[in-house]
Amino acid sequence: MRTVSIKSSHELSRFQTYCGLRGDWLTQKLSQLGISSQIIGCIRSRGISTLRPVQREAIQQGINGRSLVVTSPPGTGKTLIGEVLGFHKLQTNPTKKTVFLLPLRALARQKFRELKSYDRLGFQIGYTTGGQDLTSEAFDATDVLVATYERLDSFLRSWPEKFNQIGTVICDEIHEVGGASRGPRLEALLTRLMSTSDPPQIIGLSATIANPEMIANWLGASLVVTTERMPLQYHLLISTNKLATINKILIKSMKKENQVLIFVNTRSEAENLAMRLAQKNQSYLTRAQIMEITEKLSTHFLPQLEDPTTPTASNLLDCARRGVAWHHAGLATSERIAVEEAFAQRYLLILTATPTLAAGLNLPASTVIIKDLKLWDSRWISANDIHQRAGRAGRPLLDTEGHAFLLASDEEELEIADKKYFYTKQGEVLSRYEPITSHLADIESLREQILTRIVQCGTASRQDIVKMFQNSLWWAQKQSEGGTEHIDAYLFPASSPQYSLRIRGTPDRAKRIVGTKIIQKTPNRITGIVSTKQTQCTASFDLEKGAYCSCSNAAGLLQKGILCEHLTYLADKLLRTKEFFHAPPIARTLYELSPIYYLQNRGLIQEFEGAQYEATPLGRLAVQLYLKPSTMVLIRDSILTKPVRSQKEALRATLIVFQHERRAKIPSSLEDGIGLLEKWLNGLPYSQILGDQGIMYPGDLEGLASATTWLLSCLSRITNTLGEQLARYSDELHVLAKRMSEGLPENGVELKEHLGLTRRKTMALLRGGIRSIEELKAIPPEELTELRRIPGIGNRTLRVIQKALATTSST
Repeated sequence: MRTVSIKSSHELSRFQTYCGLRGDWLTQKLSQLGISSQIIGCIRSRGISTLRPVQREAIQQGINGRSLVVTSPPGTGKTLIGEVLGFHKLQTNPTKKTVFLLPLRALARQKFRELKSYDRLGFQIGYTTGGQDLTSEAFDATDVLVATYERLDSFLRSWPEKFNQIGTVICDEIHEVGGASRGPRLEALLTRLMSTSDPPQIIGLSATIANPEMIANWLGASLVVTTERMPLQYHLLISTNKLATINKILIKSMKKENQVLIFVNTRSEAENLAMRLAQKNQSYLTRAQIMEITEKLSTHFLPQLEDPTTPTASNLLDCARRGVAWHHAGLATSERIAVEEAFAQRYLLILTATPTLAAGLNLPASTVIIKDLKLWDSRWISANDIHQRAGRAGRPLLDTEGHAFLLASDEEELEIADKKYFYTKQGEVLSRYEPITSHLADIESLREQILTRIVQCGTASRQDIVKMFQNSLWWAQKQSEGGTEHIDAYLFPASSPQYSLRIRGTPDRAKRIVGTKIIQKTPNRITGIVSTKQTQCTASFDLEKGAYCSCSNAAGLLQKGILCEHLTYLADKLLRTKEFFHAPPIARTLYELSPIYYLQNRGLIQEFEGAQYEATPLGRLAVQLYLKPSTMVLIRDSILTKPVRSQKEALRATLIVFQHERRAKIPSSLEDGIGLLEKWLNGLPYSQILGDQGIMYPGDLEGLASATTWLLSCLSRITNTLGEQLARYSDELHVLAKRMSEGLPENGVELKEHLGLTRRKTMALLRGGIRSIEELKAIPPEELTELRRIPGIGNRTLRVIQKALATTSST
């Protein structure tokens, strides 16, 4: 085993000076910057006694309302910058709202709890994620809103007039704008915010951006960058027996009573490693520690679990009693929250996790171990992801340094990792990050954002649409790369086929072509045999049928608005000749690949004289329901072909959409998926729904039920617009969506809403013979204790029921 230690370039004494272990500068420094004593008091109540240099610099730069991009390592207090500036802006201009944007529900929950320390300021703080509805009235009543990216985006699509009510946006983990799946929607949301008549101050926070200057230029923001943080020691280890290496690290860490977070790539790895470590717990923990952990977990951990009878929950509890647990997206929400809280409160000392815990959750780990540097498919983990995981190590104000162990399998892997994840500058070893790149140019994203812009404007001209995209990160990067294309060519049909081919073709890959032979050439159809050194493909352009190529990539690329290399080469060859009678089929194909054509052709927008565009009712509904254009078209066509008349047909329709979008994890068989959801609707416990199939976890089931709830609500709204015959099914779909959100029969939904019980406790009442809230109200108060005879109803649940009934009676 060989160790390469890469230490922070800043000494501990310097860190102590700026993290608050020496002196108390908070009041003086913030007062000098114009921050009120009330805000300072709220900060001090959290045990923060001074500001770090990056915080002082950023607050000074942003105090006048200018947008900011702050990049600094994890644990340097970036979110405090947003809090101070956001609440300062509220105090100076209470008519404008402050919004905290976060990528994950868990992060949003944590931030909402943290902001409770500002309650004394008298502002109304709200919280919304995909699981909570946000009404216009609730938004108006809120001064500070904590939301996930998608939740705010969805709300503002339905209420675009609310854009100008937002004064400050704190966008945490702003590097997510470069993600291929979620990035385009976040980028478009921030672009629309910047395009309003009174743009808000945007404060972008991130620990992992290699090109922060580009992000700052795009946002018109000041840039504050630092590498200064609590000393974090990276250890690159060669380990041929990773379990043995992990054991050695754990024994050393546990002697110091440090908590350890171990990152692995897969769910099964997280579970198997945790169970193996739990079996060895005597090597790490004393008997007294284990007894204390068991007692605390029995009081605080067990009551949170929705269904402790599942094999996953049973094994998790067994490990947790030994001070070890795991965390991944397959856990039920209650299990994930319980694990996070148990680790945060030091009931758990060792936690294995997939990257679900890498994105900014504030957990008290002194040591992080990254078991593998490559993913399951042998791709290297990106530098940004490595440093996100490593950044969980070290607790400000509690630890003096953090330790991150990166385990390489051999000498070659270690050498590559050293160059991939670190670099040397002026004798200092620093973390290497990867640049953020926009994915807004993806054809589906362009279609969606053009449609959204048209809905936002009411009636939009080409200039209106182009103007928004000119403010995007995508176009800013295009211009910085020296691109000469006009943005119109990406959004609208180009007049020149040759020019449009540069946009929609793959000229770089077409360089591999060695030749082509034209076998058919008419004004309506051109066909050729296009050859590389390895293959021959038949490629054709047809005026009526469009483009076709026999290669395996062509169909998928055409759906993305791109020609494969063979079609690109054939089109380029023909367009360069002097015979233009064969150009119409090519020009027609390129025209149909434009995003604006798709929206018109599928009935989502209509064009008026003078290149003015307006969304159809279906197009407006797609935007309001947060549906991609292709998804709305699929749903509309499916309903018109086969109306949704029964519960089974409704569930089948949602699963087909999920197959199209790859939105939720579903069984390979539609019938199996329908069966799972029907069991969920009947209130069966997780253990009976999932059985021993081993494919889906409780978290997957909850994710599928949540996504199905959303889509059933969409189906209800859509059927209501497709004629009287279909509209009569709208109410039934709405009721089905409500049941799906709770996982209960219809009478169980009412019970759960009135009593505030969990799904499991509600089903216990139903099985115990309580069929409605009216039946419960009819029971004399002194006889309610008889409910304890029902299996699953104990003293704690009885008190909840009594309190709910008393509240109902008083109102």
